[in-house]
Amino acid sequence: MYLQFSMNSLSDVFDISDCNLASEKVIEYVHRARRIHKIRGLKLCSNKLTTAGFEKLTEFMQGVSNINVANNQITEAVFEAILKYRDRLESLKAINLTHNPITLDKKAASRL
Repeated sequence: MYLQFSMNSLSDVFDISDCNLASEKVIEYVHRARRIHKIRGLKLCSNKLTTAGFEKLTEFMQGVSNINVANNQITEAVFEAILKYRDRLESLKAINLTHNPITLDKKAASRL
């Protein structure tokens, strides 16, 4: 497993990409990292993060501006979670959801 915490003046990024971690472990590691240092970016690609896991993870996303959750198990329900917890995601400027099992019909896509 490869864990990286990059701290510099431009960005404070916590990277646990390509670890094949279940949602519970992703949440645990992000929570631990938040207790150590302020995080502005999360790189959580190629794990097994679910939509429910993402929703739980929002508890630790205050101040995070960039999130990369590509290649996980997140569904279209993530958009409801983002709206539901938008107060926790005030700083969010970009989120990468590519290569997740998200399917939207034209009606749903028009609401975004």
